[in-house]
Amino acid sequence: MQRNRGLTMLREIRKAVKLPIVVIGGITEKNVTQVWDAGAAAMISELMAAEDVPEKVRRILALRQTR
Repeated sequence: MQRNRGLTMLREIRKAVKLPIVVIGGITEKNVTQVWDAGAAAMISELMAAEDVPEKVRRILALRQTR
């Protein structure tokens, strides 16, 4: 996602449609909560590049649980 436009555009799309939205590209552990707040998420590269995938997933899921 382009940082300057991506989340803003995602929020606009979320307001316009009721369909599930999947966003791919550029989503990381650092910005996933912003993407969730905007209405979508899908993380691939960040998980596949992790040395310990299960631990990475646990950390990301923990972010979701604290929201």
